[in-house]
Amino acid sequence: YLEGKVLVARHHRGYYLNYARIPLGQGVTSRCYLSGHSILLQNPTQDPDFLVVNERVCSALFVPIRVRGEVVGTVNVEEDKRLLDGADLELVEAATALLQATLERLQTLNSLAQSEQRFRTLVEHLPLGVLLFDPGTLEIRYANPKMHELLGVKELRGVSMAQLWTGDNTHHVLARVERLRRGEPGLPWMEQPLHKADGGLLEAETTGLALPQDCLLYTSDAAD
Repeated sequence: YLEGKVLVARHHRGYYLNYARIPLGQGVTSRCYLSGHSILLQNPTQDPDFLVVNERVCSALFVPIRVRGEVVGTVNVEEDKRLLDGADLELVEAATALLQATLERLQTLNSLAQSEQRFRTLVEHLPLGVLLFDPGTLEIRYANPKMHELLGVKELRGVSMAQLWTGDNTHHVLARVERLRRGEPGLPWMEQPLHKADGGLLEAETTGLALPQDCLLYTSDAAD
């Protein structure tokens, strides 16, 4: 894999690797990396770019690794007992495709984790109270610090939204939740009292927004 301007071997087996770090532009590995094309050599020692690690090597192949279309490394195979052929190349290319799929999935998961962290950092510093809850069970999955402060509650996760709504407006609020479940856009702000931990009511303005994975984003602020 490329690190700066050097191709660095991450994994190898079969012999001691003399060329663990190859400056980009040297060797057949670099040629494969830069061209983005697979290379099959049935007499590698005759190739001026081939870096000889084992004098007995009689054939070699090189396959580029792509992640989202960009070459990020190579898979190299060297043989000292028989000539590698087109079938071997296809086999290694198929294995490399599985590797690429795994790397892309890991990259996606890493990007999602970073996005989630940015979202959480943003939400936890908002001056508005924010809740995420399941629209079916109404169970709260997340509440930011401001929401805990507004309601005077230490922990809201696992609490039902129905416990926050007052009896007079529960039917109306459930109708708003159903609108979001049907895919309607974000709701307009409206005044809505919420139960506080001390038994009082928080006169708040609230809105809601449907999110992926069957969550609803519910924000509120103390009404003036």
